[in-house]
Amino acid sequence: MSNLPLIEVQNLTQTIGAQEILRGVDLSIYAGETLVLLGKSGSGKSVFLRHLIGLMKPLQGKILFENTDITQLTERQLEPVRRKIGMLFQDGALFDSLNVFDNVAFPLREHDKREKKIQDKVYEALTMVNMTGHEKKMPVNLSGGMRKRVALARAIIFPPSVILYDEPTAGLDPIISDSINRLIRRLQKQLQVTSIVVTHDLVSANHVGDRIALLDRGKIHFWGSLEELKSSSDPVVRNFVEGRSDETNEVE
Repeated sequence: MSNLPLIEVQNLTQTIGAQEILRGVDLSIYAGETLVLLGKSGSGKSVFLRHLIGLMKPLQGKILFENTDITQLTERQLEPVRRKIGMLFQDGALFDSLNVFDNVAFPLREHDKREKKIQDKVYEALTMVNMTGHEKKMPVNLSGGMRKRVALARAIIFPPSVILYDEPTAGLDPIISDSINRLIRRLQKQLQVTSIVVTHDLVSANHVGDRIALLDRGKIHFWGSLEELKSSSDPVVRNFVEGRSDETNEVE
C-alpha cells in the first residue's frame, strides 16, 4: 500500500430533506487495500458511496481522487474518473430488458463499436466472475448471487483502479455470501484494485477487510483493524459488534 491516500475524504457533509446524513466525514483510502465501511442500516453508508463516484454532490467537503477534488467536476469531467471506478450496486442494477451479455457490454458500447473487441472483453469479465455459459440468460432467470456476479462483471469491464461494493452480500444465503466474499478478495489480487466494501455484516468484514471504518451518527467513529474493532471497549463499537439495537431514523 502507498503512504499517500488514493482517495481522501474531507469534512463530507450531506442532508436529505431536513435530516443530516453525513456530518463531516473524514476518511483516507489507500491504493491496494480493501477498506470495509461498517454501520447500521440507515447510517448513510450508501449515501457515502454515491459521493465517491460523483452521483451525489456534498453540501460541504472535498473528495480528492488522485489529488483531484471530484466534487468540483462537471458531468463531462467526471467521465474519465468514473471509468477508473467500478461500482456494484446493492440490487445489482441490471437492465431487465437486456440479457447477461448485453448488460455487461453496455458500458463498452458507448466508447467502442468494434463488436469483436466487445465480445472478447465481455467474456474476459464473465470468466473473472465465474459466469461464462450464462450470456443469453435474462436477469429475471438469475439467482441473487448470479445477478451480483453479472453486475460485478459490468463494473470491471473497464479495468478499474477502485471497486465500490454496496452491501454485496445483502439478501444472500451464507454459502453464496461466502462465494461473493472470496470473489471480492480474488479480484483485488487479480486486478490489483482498491476495494471499498459497505456492509453491516461482520462476517463479510472478517473475510475481506484489510482495514475497518465504522460510520455512526454521520461521522467515522472508529477506524483500524478488525482485531482492534473487536477488542475495543468503546460503547458505540461494542453495541455494533454485539448487535445491540441503538436505532436512529437515519436514511440509507
